[in-house]
Amino acid sequence: MPNIFDDKGIKIQGIDDFRRGMVQSAKVSFADKLDGKELRADDSSMLGRLFSTIAKPLTQNAEILPLILQAFDINSAEGQQLDNLLWNVHRVKRKGESQSIGLVTLYGDLGTFIPKGSKAGNSITGDSYQTDSDITMSSNNTNGVDIRVDSVVGLYTLSYNIDGFLSNSPSIVIEKGSSDVAIKDIVSRFVDAVNTQSSYLFASKNNDNSVKVAMLDESHIGNFTVSGSATIVRSYSPVYVTSETYDSEESKAGQVTSIRTPTLGWRGVTNPYYIFPSQGIESDEDYRSRGKLLQQSGYGKYTSILMSVKSVRGVTYENVQQNTSTNTTNSGIVNNGVAITVMGGNEEDIALAIFNSMSEGIMTSGDILKEVKDINGFGHEVKFSRPNITALEMNMSLITYPDFPNNGNVRIKQSIVEWFNNLNVGEDIHYSRLYQPINDIQGFAVKNLKFGYKGGTLGLEDVIIRGNEIATISAEDINIGGS
Repeated sequence: MPNIFDDKGIKIQGIDDFRRGMVQSAKVSFADKLDGKELRADDSSMLGRLFSTIAKPLTQNAEILPLILQAFDINSAEGQQLDNLLWNVHRVKRKGESQSIGLVTLYGDLGTFIPKGSKAGNSITGDSYQTDSDITMSSNNTNGVDIRVDSVVGLYTLSYNIDGFLSNSPSIVIEKGSSDVAIKDIVSRFVDAVNTQSSYLFASKNNDNSVKVAMLDESHIGNFTVSGSATIVRSYSPVYVTSETYDSEESKAGQVTSIRTPTLGWRGVTNPYYIFPSQGIESDEDYRSRGKLLQQSGYGKYTSILMSVKSVRGVTYENVQQNTSTNTTNSGIVNNGVAITVMGGNEEDIALAIFNSMSEGIMTSGDILKEVKDINGFGHEVKFSRPNITALEMNMSLITYPDFPNNGNVRIKQSIVEWFNNLNVGEDIHYSRLYQPINDIQGFAVKNLKFGYKGGTLGLEDVIIRGNEIATISAEDINIGGS
C-alpha cells in the first residue's frame, strides 16, 4: 500500500507494509529464476534481512511527512511556527503593539495655530492623545465654521465646496424678511436657509447669536466664504490623533473633550467617531484568522482595492473599473485588468496601496506609472489615473405652479449637483436621466431642457464619457429661466 494523501489527511505505511510491498515486488522480479519455488524473505533469509534494513529508514521518512504538512497547516500552527508559516510563506506579518489612532475635531478662532503634538484627553478614561499634524484654524480645509452676523442688511450669501465632490453646490442665499429688525432674526434666517437649501450641511444657533454651519459628514473638509454683513470667526478642523501609551482604552464618540495643551484661541475638541483601544501583540487566533482572509482569492478584491486606496491620507475620491472580457476595452483596460482612478493623496503611497491589495496576475491601466518593490527588492509596475474632469452645462425653462417653493430654483440646482456627485468614472450622461434629479422638487414643469459640454453647443443628445473621465456640473452652470 503506498502513502496516501487526500482531503482527509495523510495515511502512511508501517515497517511491515514496506517489507510486504518489497517482497511482492521481488516475487515478480525473480519469478523466472525460482522454477516454481517459494521466494524466501523471512528474517533468516538474506533478502529478508536486506528488506528489513531498507524498510526501517523508509518508515522513518514516511513518519516525518505528517510533521512537515502540519508545519504548513495554519489551523494547528502556533507561536513562532505560525509566524514562520504566515510571514515566510504567505508574507503576512503578525501585528505588533500599536498605539490607538483616531479622528478628532478641533474648534477655535480663525488664525489659531495648534502645533503637532498638542494633547487632548478623554474626560472619562483619562487617556491622552497627541495631534499628528499642525493645524491652523481657517475657513479653508475645514469641516465647518461659525458665522457672526455683523449688522442687519438685505442679502447674505454662503458659498462652499467639499473636497471629493467634483460638482459644486449653489451658494446659499439668505434674504432679510420684512419683519427682521435684529441680528437674532437674521441668525434664524441663516439657520433655516442652510437647513433647507443644502443636504450636505447643517446649521444651528450658538449661544452668542452666531451661526454654526458644518458638514454632515465630519470626516469631510472643504472651503467656506460668506458675503454681506457677516464674518467667519471660528472653524472646525478634523485631525488625526495618536494615543500617548500602548494601553489606552476605547473612546466612545464624544468622550475626547479635554484640552491638555492650553493654546490661546483653541476653544474645544471632540471625537465624532469611536476610537479603538490600543492593541497588544496580535494573538495566534487573530493572526490566523487574518492570514486566512488575506489568502482568499479574487472574491472581495474589488472592495479590497477601494478600501486600501481610501485609507491613503489625502485621498478624496477613488474608483475601480474592471474588464472581465477577453479583449482590451476602448478606454485601454486590458483583459483581466483594472483601471483605478484616484483624486488626492501621494502617488507613491497610492501605488503601494494598490500593489498590496491586488491579486497576482491582475494588470493595471492608467496614465500614471509607478514602480513598487516587493519584500525581495524586485520591482513591479503599478498604473493608475487621476480623474479627467468633463464640465457640462445645462439650460432649462420652468412653468411654475402655486406650490413651487420660494427657493425652488436653488433646490433644483442642489438636486442636480448631488446627482452628478454620485456618478462614477466613465459613466455616460443620458439625456432622459436628467429629469430624475430635477423632478425631486414639486410645483413646476420643465420645458426646453438642453445640456452639453460647457462652452459648447447645448442640445438633446447623450454625452459619452471616456474611461478615466468623470462628468461634473457646477450650480453656476445650471441656468433656469421661465416663470
